[in-house]
Amino acid sequence: MRDLRTKLKGALNRRGLRWLRYTLMAVSVFLAPGATPEDDLSRAMDRKGFRTMLAVLWRRSGYLQSLGVTRVLFREGCWIHQNDGQYILADEGGRPVATTEQLIELARENWEFTYAPGPGDVVVDIGAGTGTEVVHWARSVGPTGKVIAVEAHPGTFARLRLLCELNGWSNVQAVNVAVSEVSGRVTIEDPDLDITASIMTGKGSISVPSVTIDQLITQTQLRSVDYLKMNIEGAETLALKGMVESADRIRRICVSCHDFRADWGDGDYYRTKDEVIRLLRQLGFRVEVLRASQSQPWLRDQVSGFRDV
Repeated sequence: MRDLRTKLKGALNRRGLRWLRYTLMAVSVFLAPGATPEDDLSRAMDRKGFRTMLAVLWRRSGYLQSLGVTRVLFREGCWIHQNDGQYILADEGGRPVATTEQLIELARENWEFTYAPGPGDVVVDIGAGTGTEVVHWARSVGPTGKVIAVEAHPGTFARLRLLCELNGWSNVQAVNVAVSEVSGRVTIEDPDLDITASIMTGKGSISVPSVTIDQLITQTQLRSVDYLKMNIEGAETLALKGMVESADRIRRICVSCHDFRADWGDGDYYRTKDEVIRLLRQLGFRVEVLRASQSQPWLRDQVSGFRDV
């Protein structure tokens, strides 16, 4: 059977029949949502007519409809689903990663252990990625609130900005900078999973602008910040060293340290928790490590800071 499949694949790889091969691959994914398409499917999808056909297939998929997906788009190399009134990213094959409800629940579980932003709040999301938490916080703070979504990696930021535009988030300001100890430029790595990109590895290949948190707060004209979330893959201490003048404007902060990555052998520069605790106390925060018993290492390494007002 394997030899037969290999021969069929080879036959369909001829120039005149490649369209049929890609169509069959797309239909197989459509019929079996749990299947994983070949890598070249994503390249094949980057053709206007083929994308349109796939979007129609996905829209008519009972599987997607059962998840509440009402619209499917392909923009700037990304598959996007509309779910519960929000546009969210799908995976490279067009299959859903999560529903809007699941993203909201994940944001609450990961980041709202000590505080849940509400109407009128100002949230600064440093390391916003593709907007996984922004989907939730844009709703939570409402039209009278504001979310500053900061992402350094240009590819990740492009997807974040696209979601902001499609969702019409007028209360979200997306900023494409790295946050560090000083302003200037830094290099960030470009891994396959670009939401894990770091400026700390010494393997950076992309030059991006950097600012301090002090400068970020000033440039975005924030008088106060109700909640600052930080998840920047080992650069936490650099960021906090640039938060001297604005620290007293920040009421609550949650920093995702990455000591677990050092434990995994990814490099000692990820071991930041002790220094983050010291810096936050130095900046006047009451510091607590509240999730030390969590099974997920990225939650165990969270450090929360509070300022009594």
